[in-house]
Amino acid sequence: MEILKRINELIIASNLTSRAFALACGVKYTTLNNYMTGRRAVGLDTIEAILANFPNVSSEWLLRGDGPMYKSDIANQSNERIGKLIATIGEMQSIIEEKQKAIDTLVAENDKLKKQQK
Repeated sequence: MEILKRINELIIASNLTSRAFALACGVKYTTLNNYMTGRRAVGLDTIEAILANFPNVSSEWLLRGDGPMYKSDIANQSNERIGKLIATIGEMQSIIEEKQKAIDTLVAENDKLKKQQK
């Protein structure tokens, strides 16, 4: 089961033994061991306990395997995207300003030519 792999990955990333992880989550070690050996399916109460005791863990990652393990990584990805968007907006503003200058120059030339025709 994939969720067991992610729980094991979290245990390793947390630098805890299985027993210490179970204690940290408020889950009996034998229960966690039964999950990890496939004797029992992981219950919702255990998932909730993990998420409650490891608040930086992404529930999307734990439950579905979507995204990074930690919420802070999600925030970092969002900040990177925002930074890229801001840079793109800045570039677009520069291009717009250049185009507006060209338009202003052409309008001025056009007005000058209209006056010369009269």
